[in-house]
Amino acid sequence: MQPLADNFIHMLVLLQHQAQAHSDAVAYVLPDRVITYRRFWSRIERACARLQGEWDVQRGDVVTYVGRGHPDALILYFALLRLGASLLPLEALAPELVRVALTSQPVSLVLHDDGLSFDTVKSRPLQLLLEDWCHYEPRCVDEVSGSALLLLKSERSELQSLTIDHLLSAMAPQARSLCVGEQIFSLNTLTNVIFPALHAARELIFAATDTAGEHRLTGS
Repeated sequence: MQPLADNFIHMLVLLQHQAQAHSDAVAYVLPDRVITYRRFWSRIERACARLQGEWDVQRGDVVTYVGRGHPDALILYFALLRLGASLLPLEALAPELVRVALTSQPVSLVLHDDGLSFDTVKSRPLQLLLEDWCHYEPRCVDEVSGSALLLLKSERSELQSLTIDHLLSAMAPQARSLCVGEQIFSLNTLTNVIFPALHAARELIFAATDTAGEHRLTGS
């Protein structure tokens, strides 16, 4: 496996570059809009502003995403990286397993797909993260912090704390697929599909939002 090119120190630098060099290239498609690489980066900036300025997410906090692979959860992850906060993704899980996970880990905020609700923790629908512009100026960390972790369950159900450097060191040189199912945040999907696709400014097809993805990939 090849590491990122030296001029792309980490994924945030890469995404800023793609927003300028490939501004009109499509990153992914939502039912009501096309997200270009320029919009991808602007959505990360908006998410940072809302998370910190309106929802009081600070460096070192843990935010949870509960859902089935909505592409805007990827925006959430990169925004948390900029703020030095961590993401605990709980994807495609039964409600009782989600409740157990939320009680076993200190969580500052839960963002969830439409149709879900949580009474015992502070929560918001994921769609509110990017619903309109937030004029707050967030205080982002100067570089990706060791406090910004992706908390993933291992095959033994143990919680792994992965930095972006760890994920990028395992990144495949080319995307093995452009299709993402109901789980974005697995080591395999991130390192073999999502990160290589973003590095090449390719369009990702998310099952959660794009039922026509198979046809568009085959050109029919």
